[in-house]
Order: sequence, then C-alpha cells, then structure tokens
Amino acid sequence: MCNRTNEARKRTGLIKLNSLQNEALKKLITASSNDIEEILELHARKRNSGGWKMKTYESLNGLCQCDMARALLIGYRVEDGESNA
Repeated sequence: MCNRTNEARKRTGLIKLNSLQNEALKKLITASSNDIEEILELHARKRNSGGWKMKTYESLNGLCQCDMARALLIGYRVEDGESNA
C-alpha cells in the first residue's frame, strides 16, 4: 500500500520523479521493450522481496506500486521540469 495521504491519492495526472528515478525508469522501459505489464509485475516482485538491489534501479525503491503504475500509464515529470507523458 502506498504511504501517501488521502489528498495525494485523490490527485490524478503526472507524478513527479527525481532525476535518478527518471534514468532508472527509462532504462527499465528499454530493457523490457516497453512492456508495462512486465515492468509492473517486476516492480511488485522486487518490492515484495526487499527492493531493487542493482545500483541502476535502486532509486525505484522509492516508488510504491500505484505511483509506478501512474508513471507508466499516465506519465511523469522530472523534478527539474522535464516531462515524460
């Protein structure tokens, strides 16, 4: 379950990622050939087994499952302003 407030759960639209999460997610998308279902399943398995261990993907440990889904399905902004919708 996400550790976000009720107000944050009500919001829709782009989620905000930091630059490390942005780079990790881009690499993961490329590695999985843009298979969103595969990425979500992998993220769930990693979260249930102690998190991402590879340095490349460690920053994704900061994303709950619902935020990962929002980033992949709706899009995201990088904290410095870049948008990947």
